[in-house]
Amino acid sequence: MIPTNSNNPTNCDPISSNCVVWQGPDIPCGNICTGDTISDVVAALCTELQLLQTLIENGGGSSFNIANINQSELIGTPATNLEELIQLMIDNIIINSGNSPGPGTGGDFDCAEVMKCAVTTPACFRELTGFSSGGNLNDWITTVSQHLCDLGTVTSTQQSLTTTLAARVSNLEQQPTGDPNPRVYSSGVTTKGVLTPIETVVQALDSQFITLRNTTGDPANISTGINTQPKDLTTPRSTEGYSGVIKTSPATSGDAQYNTWLAIDDLRKAVKDIQDNCCANIQLQRMNGINSLYANGTTCATALSAATANTGCLDIWNTTGVQWDTTVKAYSNPYNPGPNTELAHNQYYALCGGAAIARYSRTSPHWNNITTNCGG
Repeated sequence: MIPTNSNNPTNCDPISSNCVVWQGPDIPCGNICTGDTISDVVAALCTELQLLQTLIENGGGSSFNIANINQSELIGTPATNLEELIQLMIDNIIINSGNSPGPGTGGDFDCAEVMKCAVTTPACFRELTGFSSGGNLNDWITTVSQHLCDLGTVTSTQQSLTTTLAARVSNLEQQPTGDPNPRVYSSGVTTKGVLTPIETVVQALDSQFITLRNTTGDPANISTGINTQPKDLTTPRSTEGYSGVIKTSPATSGDAQYNTWLAIDDLRKAVKDIQDNCCANIQLQRMNGINSLYANGTTCATALSAATANTGCLDIWNTTGVQWDTTVKAYSNPYNPGPNTELAHNQYYALCGGAAIARYSRTSPHWNNITTNCGG
């Protein structure tokens, strides 16, 4: 049966609320489930609304327990019910907004009080003058502000100094590097002991070097001169021999000059020997010519080895000048032929730098075993 209502609007079709189904979600707090009739839903909502109204009108009653609410930070007498709790919260909001109804209820936090609040200074600020490990907000802000002002002044000064230095550096970078005309002391190419422009010294040095090179030749000319030393220079011409050890392989002009002086000394001695003995009644000839020298040894092999190495090479003299002349005796001195200067008996003699070997005999025939090698 459909209930009717005299206030029902015209032209509406009456329908029972028991026939309308709730299709919304489940509402656990009201014990409402999807599929309930609208009659059940409205009844449940009304029940919850009446319960809420009762709680409010009765100050929360016994159904709203505020015992677990922490009121220790609120100013005022702790509340015992919901209504008192709400009022206490409103009072504290008013106090904290600076509109306290009067003294003794919490007071105001004005600017002066805020500035007195303690502040812990960060460790990095404690190294600066004027800071300590603690202090209030007003002191801290004042000191920080002063340091900021000081930093601004220092920064301005540094910026000005940096600009000046940058300009000076730029000017220096644009200047030529080094002394445009340095002066040096010369060791002799120009006046000694006088500071002279380096370009003058270099010009004088270059001029004297060219003059010297034109006189001595370039390195190739000097090398050629050194390497042109006679091969038989190792054998002296005088009977006294060299006064020093000849350099057999000169490498520098100094070596060549050293050998030259030894050779000159040797030639002077040889000339003196000729001067002293040029008038002897008997004068022998150098065997095989002036360029022939001979090395000796007790065997053919030792004589050949010495001749190949140009070791101990000497002149041999006879009356004919013929090499290996078996009819005449041979001597080591051209002016005093005799037993003291005659070649050693059965000694082998080999031509230095050549291929001729023979054995001398003091009895005729005076040369035998004449050969070009020691093999036969």
